[in-house]
Amino acid sequence: MTNGPQQPGWGPPQQPPPQQPGWGPPPPPQGPPQPPAWGTPPPKPPGTRPWYRKKRFIIPIAVVALFFVLGVVGAIVGPPDDTGLSAPATTAEPAPTVTDAPATTVQATTTIAPVTTAAPTTTAPATTLQGTTTAAPTTAKPQPIPLRQVVGNALGSSNRGKNPRPDQWDAPFGHTIILRWAIDDNLTEGLVKSGARLEVVKILKAIRSHPDWTTKKYPGVTMSGTFTLVNDLGEESEDVVIRAHYDRATINRMNFDNIDFHRILNVADPVFIHPTFQE
Repeated sequence: MTNGPQQPGWGPPQQPPPQQPGWGPPPPPQGPPQPPAWGTPPPKPPGTRPWYRKKRFIIPIAVVALFFVLGVVGAIVGPPDDTGLSAPATTAEPAPTVTDAPATTVQATTTIAPVTTAAPTTTAPATTLQGTTTAAPTTAKPQPIPLRQVVGNALGSSNRGKNPRPDQWDAPFGHTIILRWAIDDNLTEGLVKSGARLEVVKILKAIRSHPDWTTKKYPGVTMSGTFTLVNDLGEESEDVVIRAHYDRATINRMNFDNIDFHRILNVADPVFIHPTFQE
């Protein structure tokens, strides 16, 4: 017999190794590894875990999950209120823009603004302006209405369409006032004559009540009243039917609250009355 290596399958069968003392059932007999069946995945090596259960991936996964939850909550709740974020947004904008020392100085200047708009500072100039405005009307005297317009307002519009009244006017400074007006018509001849004399009183009262009567020193008033007359041929013409002159002294003596307008032409000097207007 030779002492060389024993060929498999020859000689007596090999005995399994003796069992080691320990816990649990005896291990199964070890044989040569068998190839896996066709189509089955290869077995994983013992002791390996999934990547998401390893310690180095736990923290990143938790951070991603936190951001995801915050995004879902923000979408449900909606955008934040503008009023609640207006103050922080205004404060946060200048901070990253100006990072040097002058930024602090600008903020200090902004806080002084309420002092400039304080009530006492604004009230003081307002009082001065009011005083100036009040003094202006005292300095600028209102201009009186022209004397001719005052006489026209006293006579009113003509009911015969003979406007304006007076239609002629001449009142130079220090000279006699000369005017002409159209006498109004009325229902009867008697009322026309009375109306003419009443209009003479209105003219004299308006002239004496105007400031120009005192300042311009008019020596008197000469007035002419016209009316439509018809001659024997039936022809109509606008003629002077009353012409009267009143000097300054006579006008100043008149008491217009007690005067009889029917007798106003009796104190004129001189006076002309057309026969058709004599009473």
